[in-house]
Amino acid sequence: GGGAPSTCSSFSSADVDDTFADFSNYGSAVDLIAPGKCIYSTYPTTLNNLSGYVVLSGTSMATPHVAGAIALYKVSHPAATPAEVQSALRATGTLDWFTNTDPDGIHEPLLNVSSFGAPPASADFTINATPNALNVPQAGSGSSTIGTTAVGSAGTVNLTAAVSPSGTGVAASLSPSSVAAGSSSTLTVTSSATASTGSYTVTVGGTEGLHAHSTTLAVTVTAAPATADFTLSAAPSSRSARRGTSTSYTVSITPSGGFADLVGLRLSGLPSGAIGSFSPPSTTSTSTLSVGTALTTPKGTYTLTITGSSASLTHTTSVSLKVR
Repeated sequence: GGGAPSTCSSFSSADVDDTFADFSNYGSAVDLIAPGKCIYSTYPTTLNNLSGYVVLSGTSMATPHVAGAIALYKVSHPAATPAEVQSALRATGTLDWFTNTDPDGIHEPLLNVSSFGAPPASADFTINATPNALNVPQAGSGSSTIGTTAVGSAGTVNLTAAVSPSGTGVAASLSPSSVAAGSSSTLTVTSSATASTGSYTVTVGGTEGLHAHSTTLAVTVTAAPATADFTLSAAPSSRSARRGTSTSYTVSITPSGGFADLVGLRLSGLPSGAIGSFSPPSTTSTSTLSVGTALTTPKGTYTLTITGSSASLTHTTSVSLKVR
């Protein structure tokens, strides 16, 4: 057995695999038999020249086989008592050997570890990001789910997030920052209004005991979308009118960022006796401001303030009126 030559012999008798050794104990007091004849040992052929190992026989060869089987069983059954281990070894033993070579009628079970299975996977974890790429506008944010998968009996995974390049107005945070292996956390990437546009890499690291793994997330910071707004202007910037006459200005609305709402107009700063009106009073483009003076309107130069309002947006512009 154990890879020894097929013609191996010990104690002057040639043997084949799965036969009963002629020097072995036997009988009802024997719980288990194991390979112990013609076994490659770890004893060198010569102490000065480690070119090979000696083939040996005896309990010194059979016992290590059983000890190894016990260790394998204890890996998957760590709480098993010695009596339970003994019972398991006997229960899983096999009579698939040449029982006709047994000196008596009590056939002992042959050591068999095939049913013990592979040892359980060592405690570890994997980590991933879904999605693994984000587009984040300036003054905006985006999120990704950081998932972990438990391997074996992995415990708590502590998470960290780092942005590269750093110090550019892009930050990353995790909630929660530690999870049980197999659970997930939310990664939030935020961009300041002044963050540089371009590509960034967020590295999320996880540690659990002696194990450490990481995953990366590609982040692209884009320019902030334009805010819907408008500007207000009037032309000409100044007019002159004799008392008792009128004049006019053109008021213009210039939209930006997709603004398309009506802007309501009002006027302030008129001198005594003067009146003003807009046509139309609300507009998305232009309106005509007409200003009329009375014969009693005091002469002088006046600043007229035009105010345009739409929802929460308000802007002003001014024109000059000289009354002669």
